Amino acid sequence: VVSDPDTQPGSVMHIDGAIHIGSPGDLAGGSQGEGDGEVNIVDLVKLIQYILGTLPAPSDFALFVADINGDEDLNVLDVIGLIDLILGEGPSKALVTGPTGPVIVSLGAMQIQTTGQTLIPISVETNGLLAAMEATLTFDPARLQPGTPLLTGLAQGMTIESHIADGTMRIVIFSADGHSINAGNGALFHIPVTMINGSAAGASFTLSNVLVADAQAHMV
Repeated sequence: VVSDPDTQPGSVMHIDGAIHIGSPGDLAGGSQGEGDGEVNIVDLVKLIQYILGTLPAPSDFALFVADINGDEDLNVLDVIGLIDLILGEGPSKALVTGPTGPVIVSLGAMQIQTTGQTLIPISVETNGLLAAMEATLTFDPARLQPGTPLLTGLAQGMTIESHIADGTMRIVIFSADGHSINAGNGALFHIPVTMINGSAAGASFTLSNVLVADAQAHMV
């Protein structure tokens, strides 16, 4: 309530808002699990869990500190930014040669190995190093069940994490110690699959929402 000099009520316009106080990347630990004053690998694990959907959606405050690049979306661009904070890397990463042309990510046909195992290859074509990748795959769980993705030599030194729920598989590929996806053309990782009824007839896998980042945490 406000008053003018004649003790008459004045008109007031107010806008609700919030002030967030926290350090970028500090989203784990502490008494409430939303920051302990340090940015480390524990924060990276939590960020990846948010992206994969293995944790409930972040609170407004958790989104504020996890959204490293400030685009109001959590993805591998924030993963690269958080890794940079942990490793203390900065301008020197500009020397890392990223792709100068389009990056093509494609889903290959099912391959049956001599062991009888069925693999689905996801291939990449790039003329420069890639720092991280995020992708979503959808499938009919009544027809097939995917297993743990397996990286190839193109991604030597990288880590792949995945989560499956309701016919959707989310994948994040990253490195916490500065490795990159090598330039080249070929299978980046394979997904082993089990046919529910023993036959691939009618089974399908769909690749979507692919996001690829370079060492400067730029989308490519």
